[in-house]
Amino acid sequence: MRKSFIFVLLLPLIFLTACSLKKAAPDYNPPTNINPPGQNNPVACTMEAKLCPDGSAVGRSGPNCEFSPCPETNLNPATTSVKVFFGNSNLNPNSIDCNKVYAVERIIQLSDDAPNAALRELFKGPNQSEKENGYTSWFSDKTTDILKDIKVTNVLARVDLVDIRSLIPNASTSCGSAELLAEMETTLKQFPEIKKVIISIDGQPDTFYQWLQLSTPVFKY
Repeated sequence: MRKSFIFVLLLPLIFLTACSLKKAAPDYNPPTNINPPGQNNPVACTMEAKLCPDGSAVGRSGPNCEFSPCPETNLNPATTSVKVFFGNSNLNPNSIDCNKVYAVERIIQLSDDAPNAALRELFKGPNQSEKENGYTSWFSDKTTDILKDIKVTNVLARVDLVDIRSLIPNASTSCGSAELLAEMETTLKQFPEIKKVIISIDGQPDTFYQWLQLSTPVFKY
């Protein structure tokens, strides 16, 4: 009887304590969406790629899917382009016009003397890609180093070559000589300061023009 009486007395106290603890505990509602739409959700970027100057490629990344920066390179930006002129068997089949030449581009340094650099590029001849597209020339890897000197005075370019007669012997035909001169003269006359061209072998213009069975040009000012 005594234990039952004590329990009856304690029952209201237990009830009041339980009520107090329930009020003190905060309500807990588990989140239904950790990353709601529009609030830093992961973004799936497209698989596009951008080609960089060094030949590598970068893709899109980041929250705005911008292209990643290209790697830094040591490429020298101080360059420019010049034209060199070759024949072309596709555009001028069977050399119908022996004086017809067509431009391709070459990259040179800005610090280079442009007429000198353009001639040196011409004397290398067409590259493999250009050959596949029909470009032809008397010049090739055999003639890369034939230029001895070039001087430009009073709109006249004086070009001095090593003895090229054994390197390109067939250029002395009538059409061959016209093609050879057209390539050299058109390449040089792209520069406004050059209006006329005279060419020599080892300092002798007569040697060059007699080889081509032509008269040596005489320029008067």
